[in-house]
Amino acid sequence: MRPLLGKTSNDFSRVAPAYLFRYLYSREVIDLLRAARGAPNGTFADIGAGTGTLTNMIAWAGWRGLAIEPSDEMRDVGTNAVGAAQEVSWQAGTAEATGLPDACVDWTWMGDAFHWTDHKCALREIRRILRPGGQFTAIWCLRDLANDPFQREVDGIVRSMVPGIRRVYEDIEELFPRLSQILTSDTSLSQCIHVEGWHSELTTRDQYLNMFRLSFDIQSQAGPERWTNIICAIDELIGDRPNLNLSYNTHSWTVEAV
Repeated sequence: MRPLLGKTSNDFSRVAPAYLFRYLYSREVIDLLRAARGAPNGTFADIGAGTGTLTNMIAWAGWRGLAIEPSDEMRDVGTNAVGAAQEVSWQAGTAEATGLPDACVDWTWMGDAFHWTDHKCALREIRRILRPGGQFTAIWCLRDLANDPFQREVDGIVRSMVPGIRRVYEDIEELFPRLSQILTSDTSLSQCIHVEGWHSELTTRDQYLNMFRLSFDIQSQAGPERWTNIICAIDELIGDRPNLNLSYNTHSWTVEAV
């Protein structure tokens, strides 16, 4: 498997500022997971934290956090975005080598990142840093293409302009049916719980275009000219609409350290 952010670290670094415009995870899914755990707070580690989208949501729920992120650019943006008021410390690291001590956190999270890892090595490292009874959640938030005509049309524009393109979300969706088996392949992690939920977000025109610019997988396969044409086509599709009501699905799998 590919190491976390290994081949694509330059791509992520290049689009780091755009991640501030990224859509959120379902608050209901996160609240359900917290309720299922039965503990109001504790210490968490968000591995592959990016600019802190998930970190921020967990920290606001009252948890003290560690944000682990290999990209210097992502950490710089994330540190400023999350802010010093919340109890979050940032440091360099990957899913396979977090740099954290043994049994130091109650909950580890990976938001839209576990698919990049060497799964076996990442799970071994995650189990090492979890306290007994701690949990690991792998979570993704994907566009709801089946029920969101605007985002489906955007996807069609991309595919018409870049024939044969392979999107990252396709790799992620292919991973989903095997996740429970993968996460419990290490017998020290068990009791896999799958929780998912739908939500919508009202997004301004500029916010959407800035958010779309984080699509490094399109940029890398389209090249500069076609990428510019794609942005222009999406801008034309939006037209004079000041806001877009966009739909997303959050998918999560949680296992417990035994």
